[in-house]
Amino acid sequence: MDLNKKNVIKILLIITFAIALFLALENISSVLSFIGIVFKIFSPIILGACLAFILNVIMTFIETKIFSPLNKKNFKLWNRLRRPLSIILTLIIVLGILVILLLLIIPEINNSLITLVQNLPTYMKDLNNTLIDLLEKFDINAENMQFLKIDWEKFSKDIINFLKSEGSSIISTTVNVTTAVFNSVVNFVLSLAFSLYILASKEKLSVQFKKLLYTFVNSNFADKCCKILKVSNMTFSRFLIGQCTEALILGICCYIGMLIFSMPYAAMISALVGATALIPMFGAFIGTAIGAFLILLINPAQAFWFIVFIIILQQIEGNFIYPRVVGKTIGLPGIWVLASVTIGGSIAGALGMLISVPLCSILYTLLKEYVNSKQSVKK
Repeated sequence: MDLNKKNVIKILLIITFAIALFLALENISSVLSFIGIVFKIFSPIILGACLAFILNVIMTFIETKIFSPLNKKNFKLWNRLRRPLSIILTLIIVLGILVILLLLIIPEINNSLITLVQNLPTYMKDLNNTLIDLLEKFDINAENMQFLKIDWEKFSKDIINFLKSEGSSIISTTVNVTTAVFNSVVNFVLSLAFSLYILASKEKLSVQFKKLLYTFVNSNFADKCCKILKVSNMTFSRFLIGQCTEALILGICCYIGMLIFSMPYAAMISALVGATALIPMFGAFIGTAIGAFLILLINPAQAFWFIVFIIILQQIEGNFIYPRVVGKTIGLPGIWVLASVTIGGSIAGALGMLISVPLCSILYTLLKEYVNSKQSVKK
């Protein structure tokens, strides 16, 4: 290697990067703390960008498909009104879906909690009798098992006394929770406002970003960045559309099946199963667990058959619906879908499960293109 000015700069940059990486690893706790502070400061902007990306999928569909006849006429007034109307319709659709889900889920959960509280003494007595019968079968004297003799009136009084004695701490905790909720609401409002601004001027922001990119970096690197962003946008958009379609199909199938088998809470549980199915692979099982618990309060036998029904439905969905609706749209083999969901869930929980599949699809697409280009060069 010739030690010209260009190569010396590259060597110095590599040495600087190595030293910075070593210092960062040596002080990893401080680095993570700093990253956490930065993320907290910029969280409304980051959340706003994520909201804008999700809403943009719906808004683009409205602009290009629903308003297609008006777009062809090319009226000046319409060209000005198209974007605001598309944003308003997008917000109405999203809010409408959320309101419908809340109206279906919250009242039924409230009724289930009331049923649980009313029937709790009966449940505990039945459990107590079952344990006594079980002990008698094994020739164990139930009188020696003191935990079976619970004075529920004393138990409830102890709870009331605890609440009275710990009232100040409970109030303090309530204040802290209220403050946290208020801060979250403020951050969400700021994020929503930021996302609406992005949607209203996304073309202008795209042009500005490209100008900055091509100004500060060389053309080859800028072209690669634009290509990666284009692939990312296409993959995430397809994944979002496919995942929502798959969740809707699963929710409808669950609702029809529950009606056929006369299971309670059909609308609420189906909506919950469909909503949690947005998490790839494992999401529907979360809704299944909640639904089975609610049915268990009314009819334990039906709860068992509900679990069997969902397992069968999940097999149909996983083998026929998901590969056709989601798998083909993102172009990712099933084994990598499972691997990405597992790794993403272990790193960031439900959010990791949600974003790991499109991220893995992007890496898979870029790596495939890179390998194919290298193979074609060798040939």
